[in-house]
Amino acid sequence: MNKAVKVILALVLVGAIVATALIFGGKSSDDDTNNGNKNDTSGTATSSATITYDGSSFSPEEVSIKSGGTVTFVNDSDTEVQPSSDNHPTHTVNPEINFGTIEPGESKTMTVDTKGEFGFHNHLSASQTGVINVE
Repeated sequence: MNKAVKVILALVLVGAIVATALIFGGKSSDDDTNNGNKNDTSGTATSSATITYDGSSFSPEEVSIKSGGTVTFVNDSDTEVQPSSDNHPTHTVNPEINFGTIEPGESKTMTVDTKGEFGFHNHLSASQTGVINVE
């Protein structure tokens, strides 16, 4: 087999691998569900999202919901958490996502109407952050 044929076969093989990755790489599973609500981090807005705090971070760190949808923060830690809108410490970027204190084992749900991308953080530990996209 001459060199030109080998190069062409290699290019065809690479093309096939790339095409396969593009076709099947974008598929996702529904394993990211919580109480029947899909926690969406792909940019496709849902009507509700659940964000869980584990004592050191929020999960998922980014959700997308439709305007008028609900966001539920669940405190799955042994310490209180205060989800608050950016900027710390004023929390003025989107005050409707200022949840106040959520005790261990409790949750709070609210409706979010203002469209946009809104950062939030734990007011008690401002390095713990996330994003709520409202479409």
